[in-house]
Amino acid sequence: MNFAGYFDGQLYRFSRRADRLELVAAEANFKAQVIIAASAYYQENKLNFPIDDKKELKKLLKLQLAANDVALIQKSADNLSYVNTWSFDAKIPKSYLLFPESLLFASFSQNGDILTLGNQDGSKTFITSFDGVIGSASDLGAIDSAEKFAMSAAAPFKRELLLEHQDKGLFLASSLVRLPVNKLLTFFVKPAAQNSKRLALQLILPAMVMSFLYLLAGSGYLLLKTSLLENQLAQKSEQVAKLLALESDLDNKFARQQQLSHFWQSKQNTAGLWQVMAPVFEQSTIKNITRRGNAFVIKGRTPNASQLLELIAANANVAKAKFEAPVRKDRKQERFTISIELTESLYLQTGDEGEAVGE
Repeated sequence: MNFAGYFDGQLYRFSRRADRLELVAAEANFKAQVIIAASAYYQENKLNFPIDDKKELKKLLKLQLAANDVALIQKSADNLSYVNTWSFDAKIPKSYLLFPESLLFASFSQNGDILTLGNQDGSKTFITSFDGVIGSASDLGAIDSAEKFAMSAAAPFKRELLLEHQDKGLFLASSLVRLPVNKLLTFFVKPAAQNSKRLALQLILPAMVMSFLYLLAGSGYLLLKTSLLENQLAQKSEQVAKLLALESDLDNKFARQQQLSHFWQSKQNTAGLWQVMAPVFEQSTIKNITRRGNAFVIKGRTPNASQLLELIAANANVAKAKFEAPVRKDRKQERFTISIELTESLYLQTGDEGEAVGE
């Protein structure tokens, strides 16, 4: 994952050593295309609105949020919507995708779980996810324990999960590669118009590498989450010994492979989209990509929309491609809305349903 980094005042890169993914200090010339920000470098808010019309809610959020803020609609039902928003510190290095660490770590907690992270400076960060909404805080002032954090966040508290700083790398990588495409696009840092095409091409390779690492990170996810739930009070040396023993046990290896197979079938893999989109970026300017069921809906402009549709449909990885709306002329360009469905071998059943705000 030499395209991704972690920032907590210092930039780190992911490094594989033996059977571990670790965060190591990045070299001066390291340029991360994807950055995960520590909680000290963003402000996180939980909002609710007396409305469940997502289109109207998106319009309202655009009016309330600053240009660089990110909003994620987590849940909408019964005339009520829950939203998480993030405002990032300007000190964070430039990247194409920027994620808050709480979003990724929250995927490991269920209702009633409080995840306690150990930070490099000795401080702690508390993270939870309940009713689909993320909440987090640092151990400052009166909030110095998981119990007090749960009380301050009005969150249920059943158990505390402990995660040491040196284990962050594997957990972050595991969660990152499992993010659905609609959430990935939510945290896309909008580039200047002249850089859009170059940016799209640069993101294709990282997306494919993330898919390749999915098997490795998924396996680590299963092992380490089991360790957290069952051995959270054990010493680190005991945890490592148990993991090594599991690695050498053939029966347990077989059981893990069965778990991993089931895990793959229940999660979404979106790398296939980028395989199809590679030639499309060469001939068009893409405005946005959204997912609708099994179809990806692509909006943009190109000199000849019919030729572009033929190019997409001719791809062996595309099961179906069609115009979703009439093509509109715009000077020497044609504005198009095309939907495509990939072959079954390229994507699995849809997982999470978070939505991006804006086009």
